[in-house]
Amino acid sequence: MDTATEKSHLKKETTKSDKTVDALFDVISTWHLPLIIFSVVRGFPSAMMLMVAVFTAPEKQNFYCATPPEWIANEGQCTMHQNAANITDEFNITTTISSVIEEPRGVASCSAWIFDHAVYRGTTLVEEWDLVCSRRWMVSTSQSLYIFGLLFSTAIFSHVADWYGRRKACVISLVCSQIIGLLLTWAPSMAFYNAFRFLAAVSSSGYYDAATTLLVECVSARRRYAVTLFAGLGWTSGMVLLPVVSYILPNWRTQHFAIAMLFAFLLALTFFMEESPRWLLEAGRFSDARKVLTKVVRARQKDASVSADLENDFTVEDIDNLIGNIKARGAAIPHKGKGTIADLFGKRFRHSTIVFSYSKMVAYLLWYHVTVSSVAVGLNPYLSFGLTSLCELPNRALDAIIIRTVPRRIAVAISFVVTAGSITVYYGFPESEVPRIS
Repeated sequence: MDTATEKSHLKKETTKSDKTVDALFDVISTWHLPLIIFSVVRGFPSAMMLMVAVFTAPEKQNFYCATPPEWIANEGQCTMHQNAANITDEFNITTTISSVIEEPRGVASCSAWIFDHAVYRGTTLVEEWDLVCSRRWMVSTSQSLYIFGLLFSTAIFSHVADWYGRRKACVISLVCSQIIGLLLTWAPSMAFYNAFRFLAAVSSSGYYDAATTLLVECVSARRRYAVTLFAGLGWTSGMVLLPVVSYILPNWRTQHFAIAMLFAFLLALTFFMEESPRWLLEAGRFSDARKVLTKVVRARQKDASVSADLENDFTVEDIDNLIGNIKARGAAIPHKGKGTIADLFGKRFRHSTIVFSYSKMVAYLLWYHVTVSSVAVGLNPYLSFGLTSLCELPNRALDAIIIRTVPRRIAVAISFVVTAGSITVYYGFPESEVPRIS
């Protein structure tokens, strides 16, 4: 065997051994396009639904007690008192101006208010249902219910995605989100609104978290950081677009309708997406997996930029061999039973689950506090919120560099140290010099 023949033989053997599912997905082809678009766009409604209360139920909207004739509003605009001059006239009592000021009579709670539209030009939830004074708790309850619903959503759709498929979880979630999103625009009372908002949160994890799993399973291990960072731009874009949409559509009902239309677009995209081949293989659905993987191969072959040497690229025969090898190794594991969240707290994963959950809780708590509080900084809440959201872009660029150059645990540790140090320095300055976020 001459040298050229030997090299050719070795090349073929190496190529054959390298033809795994991971190698197949090492190249991003046109087959991935609908999935990538979906993964980016899904961040729009997800971010908007979480933070829309900042503009539909603003905390800083000015209001004034709508006093009847001969009544004066007290400080805070929640109560009013009867004009003392009228009281003395009615009962023929002689008094002085100073005594009228010091001892107002006939105090009553305000039952109607006039709302300032200088900043929030349309109808907000606060104005429509008088969510001020003793009714302000309903706003915070609404947001608490939404976050509580997210916990339920994660528990529900993590099982749906594992048991019935990633794409199916996305579809079910989007159908529910579309219906509930439209119901939110119709809500006749704050009680109905809170109930629909809770259900909207419960239905959200499917189209967001399951889509993340679907995306990372359809690329190779070395491509995952890139596609997940790119998909994360959708969340940042949704945050930046929220104040724009809220300003253009100032009525809270039209804001929710606009978000609901994004669910319709995402639902349409699912018709162009395939189920995760890795999940199909693990579930033992080899015929379905072969159909999907064959489409991936054909997309690679049609894309001229994928490979200059199609002779060594994947073929349908390679897919058959790959599936045959998986069958032979017994890689499909439906007989092992369906996994549950409880497995994450077993002996094998307990430590990682607790540490990861705690770190995410701290990070999201800080992020949420800073983002929501940003509307209180500056003169324009729309501009303040938008600029705060834009600050995530340099952070994502920095993430891309750190992920490729710094070990994971060291990167996380440095991140927490820098964050804790920044907060300590921030609160070390007097409040008179540095504005506080509340």
